[in-house]
Amino acid sequence: MDTYILSQRGLVEGSAYGFIFEFEELMARLCGSQILVPKANGLTLWVEQQSPKFATQFKKFISRTTGYYQKFDPADFRAHQLKVLFVICLSAPALNMVTSIPNWRRQFDLVVGFVIDAWFLPSYPKETYQFDHLFVPVLEAVDVIQQRFDLSVSLLPFGADVLLHGTQSVNRPVDVMSFGRTPLNFHQALSRTFNQPNSKMLYYRHPAVDRSWHPKNDRYATRVDCEYRLLFHQMMRRSKIVLAFDPLYDTDQLYESHKVNTRPWHFPHSILSLRWIEGVAAGCAILGKRPTTALADQALNWDDATIDLPDDPQVWMDFTQKLLSDHDRLKAIHYRNYFESLSRHDWRHRIRHMFETLHLTLPDLLLEELNKIAQMCS
Repeated sequence: MDTYILSQRGLVEGSAYGFIFEFEELMARLCGSQILVPKANGLTLWVEQQSPKFATQFKKFISRTTGYYQKFDPADFRAHQLKVLFVICLSAPALNMVTSIPNWRRQFDLVVGFVIDAWFLPSYPKETYQFDHLFVPVLEAVDVIQQRFDLSVSLLPFGADVLLHGTQSVNRPVDVMSFGRTPLNFHQALSRTFNQPNSKMLYYRHPAVDRSWHPKNDRYATRVDCEYRLLFHQMMRRSKIVLAFDPLYDTDQLYESHKVNTRPWHFPHSILSLRWIEGVAAGCAILGKRPTTALADQALNWDDATIDLPDDPQVWMDFTQKLLSDHDRLKAIHYRNYFESLSRHDWRHRIRHMFETLHLTLPDLLLEELNKIAQMCS
């Protein structure tokens, strides 16, 4: 069996993509997969530099004529064995990367997608109908997508490379870390209180990396988004508490309106997103607003897996400081979150689930590292 991974790494970079590229590289190492990197053609690059209105109109012309991508030579990946193509992408439109491969459907025996932001059905390209299977991390989207495209769809929750980046260490000089969606008033209060020159407390806000359409270097290990991910993992391992809020909890406008779900068109479902999984993998206490999706109750069902802030934001600071002073509780959380994650949420478990769902033989190295995890957790 020959497996291939079609990656966006030659097209985009940014905070939202780093974990995808990490997952691709882990999967490639464990499964002996070859990573294929499409490139944008010259016309596509030129259009992306024009005004948004012009670019939107002209993209339709490109899709009907030259297509967005440079073409691969099919001879590069012909094989006599079963050929499986995995297309891993942040949003559904990127599934059309398969068009970078001439006669792509005939080149592979099995074509499988893993779509992260899976819920917006109008964004799926017509090529979706030719896929054999889709994996999505949103429980509520599985049946909807399956009915829409009449193909097999399976839930694949987010994972983390717990074996590499996880820790139960209590050496955590950072008191609170935040990234992504965090209520502005809470962020400002933490910064003003913890980061004064005379304070013994430390609050760290992890920066985002701006998205770029066409990075100059498609080698992820040498790109700035990889550097930020390495810093991110290191800071997570050094943090006592990480903040995480359900996407339906409108953190951008919360400090003004105190309303929930004021923009339902953006996140139609509660989502157990990556921030919870990577947070518990690093052994951090997860503080914020727990997702209301049933998947959260299935995946994070141990003591103190998450800790909800009170409904009144005016008491959030006192609540956080009280939690930080409970050293025994935090120590237990660091240990429990790490080992629960290792035994249940490592990406290796997810890869095994993918292969078993597709009735593919599990790679030897994957089995070896899964056995290592089992021994560590016994």
